[in-house]
Amino acid sequence: MRKQRKFFRAFIGDAVSHTTASRLIKSLEDDLQCFRTRPIEDIYKYLVIDGLWIKVKQGNKLKEKVILFVLGISLDNKKEIIAFKLAKGETEEEVTALLLNDLYRRLRRQAA
Repeated sequence: MRKQRKFFRAFIGDAVSHTTASRLIKSLEDDLQCFRTRPIEDIYKYLVIDGLWIKVKQGNKLKEKVILFVLGISLDNKKEIIAFKLAKGETEEEVTALLLNDLYRRLRRQAA
């Protein structure tokens, strides 16, 4: 409960009730699921795959993790993040398993 209050106070400048926090988190989870499963149109001339290293608190320790992401650059040069995932590293296996296979499934589903 204290962690939620601290988070929301830092994020939005005010504490919120436990019920409100739960409702907001549920809404964000639903939106994230929609984002991660939405069909992808074949409108990108380039896909840029990269990672952003962050420190994540796990228990009392800070651990380094990477957010892998795919940036799509469309035919009219608009940039859009089309996929992202928290991972252990920037290995070929992580990129292939976490991002490329997911993108392929989402593109195929739209074409089907």
